Amino acid sequence: MLGFAMVASFIALIVSKRLSAVVALILIPLIFGAFAGHGTDLGAMMIDGVRAVAPTALMLTFAIL
Repeated sequence: MLGFAMVASFIALIVSKRLSAVVALILIPLIFGAFAGHGTDLGAMMIDGVRAVAPTALMLTFAIL
């Protein structure tokens, strides 16, 4: 249920233009992660996520250039 609430709030904030997509992609998971009780683990989770996504982001950047 918490995941559905996160997606719904993400969509609502972007559609209502209260947050940009980039800011919402950063803030909403942080807020919901802290609310779920993973506040002390968020730093390690963020590092793991960046490591997983960085190669794809780099590939897309070079594909666009």
